[in-house]
Amino acid sequence: MNTHYSILIVEDNHAIRKLYEWVLQNEGYSVTGAATVAECDEYLKENIPDLILMDNALPDGSGLAVLKRISMNRDFDSAFKLLISGEKTSEEDRMMGLDAGALDYMLKPIREDDLISRVRMIFKIHEVEEKRRETEQMLNLELLEKNQSLNAYQKKLEQSEEKYRNIFENSAIGIFRSTPEGRYEFVNPAFAKIVGYESPEKMVNEIEDISSLYVDPVDRDKIKMAFDNYGYVENYEIKAKTTSGEVVWMSVNAKQISSADGKTYYEGTIQDITKRKLAEIELHRQKEIMQSIINLLPVMITRYDPQNNILLLNKEFQKLTGYTTEDAADKNFIENVYPDPDYRSSVIAYMERAGNEWKQFNVTGKNGEIITCEWSNIRLNVGTQIGIGIDVREKLKAKNE
Repeated sequence: MNTHYSILIVEDNHAIRKLYEWVLQNEGYSVTGAATVAECDEYLKENIPDLILMDNALPDGSGLAVLKRISMNRDFDSAFKLLISGEKTSEEDRMMGLDAGALDYMLKPIREDDLISRVRMIFKIHEVEEKRRETEQMLNLELLEKNQSLNAYQKKLEQSEEKYRNIFENSAIGIFRSTPEGRYEFVNPAFAKIVGYESPEKMVNEIEDISSLYVDPVDRDKIKMAFDNYGYVENYEIKAKTTSGEVVWMSVNAKQISSADGKTYYEGTIQDITKRKLAEIELHRQKEIMQSIINLLPVMITRYDPQNNILLLNKEFQKLTGYTTEDAADKNFIENVYPDPDYRSSVIAYMERAGNEWKQFNVTGKNGEIITCEWSNIRLNVGTQIGIGIDVREKLKAKNE
């Protein structure tokens, strides 16, 4: 559990803020929410959180300005800052965020797993940095106070390096360094395991061109272009081939760095997102199947929200009335289908009731034709409703004859 980490979420959208709070609380973090700059300032008078997730656009001020002000206060040096924006950001915007003290910049909408991964990574960096500082302080203190020999210092340094090595080797997320020419300098065991290699050394030795690992080698060119243009890639999804020929989906987060000798490298992390991507693909397939079924049924089907906005018209409805789903987006659509105000009110009341009974209504087609139908409505547990209509003109004609 992560209860020793505290997070302040400053987001004016109530639903989004509560979602972030719920997601991070489920991860074990201590989470506090604020909707305005004023609420944020009030909280920070008495508290110093470990992480501040700051929305850029707030009703009483700029999140960027708040972060800049906080960063000038040395009391908040230990707090990580992550800026969130609902609009596309330029490189200049990102640089302004970094200058204001933000560790990184995320763009809405943010998937739950991406939020969790980013927060975990931030605190992992925090833990590594804390361990590094603790080790460094311990070594310096011992050198100053006890004047230990060089051998003792070397021993402590090796212990520190061993701690970093353990983090690198035991991380569940893939870690790598590669060259612009397409060779891996190093990978950790988690990365090697994702793509089916027995060891990191075997993977580094056998992969002579990184693009050969990708299902689509063009992805390598796109990643290089991103490094050339921006210096980093973020949540870039690729399909890779394992040693057994299977395909895995990976999310890449990496930055371009320069070593002391002036050489350029790409360093970052790899996360296996295969299960999530396969679930998304299956969900899309099921939606297509359901849509096909809806369009093949010889009855009229509509889907609408609690405000009676039409979200979908199936092909039978479009064929009989001449209206399309695009037509239904018109705010006057219901008025066009049911021109008489009193009659329209009775139809809307029936739609909102969403009972299981059938009732006869006259629908006005796009060309003015009156279509007599029987309708029944069903309320779904996702908040929308389904209307099912049957053209009964032939039935009524036969009955009258």
